Amino acid sequence: MAERIIPLSRKYEFPGVEPFSEVRLRAPTYKEIFMDGIGEPRETHVVAGQPMVVTHYEAIDRHLLNICRSPSYDALSVLEAHDAIEVAEAVCDFFMRQPELPKPST
Repeated sequence: MAERIIPLSRKYEFPGVEPFSEVRLRAPTYKEIFMDGIGEPRETHVVAGQPMVVTHYEAIDRHLLNICRSPSYDALSVLEAHDAIEVAEAVCDFFMRQPELPKPST
């Protein structure tokens, strides 16, 4: 299973948790995305002919509740905004579709 390690800008402390300077996430599962109804954290809409990305922060948070391996989910509450955004982006990265590579001609 894919795991992401997000380095943070500094070491954080949270009561009852070892000080941490990185966050480890595992990939969300089918059950979490679809069966539990969390869904994808971002979706694209077309508005006036232009793509507009909508970010669902509550979905990001619900995924983090499940996929945060270290530190504990509660410890994420002390992250400063710039590090919190990096962690949120890492959650969204799990949902990026990999481009299909062209097949070599034979």
